[in-house]
Amino acid sequence: MKAIKTYKDDVKATQTSWIQSNKKAACLSRQLIQSLGLANKRGLPVNEPPQMETWRKRLANLKKKL
Repeated sequence: MKAIKTYKDDVKATQTSWIQSNKKAACLSRQLIQSLGLANKRGLPVNEPPQMETWRKRLANLKKKL
């Protein structure tokens, strides 16, 4: 659980710094992602990286065992 939160925080920090330095590209990218259906209404990605899926499965299995 801690690894998932740390990963999400790191990605968010990286994205925030990139968005601040590339505002026009970020706006165009956001519009493209939404038009392709790769983001939900809030602008969050629909698909997660494979690493996150693996961590979520491990967490679910661990909770079952406990």
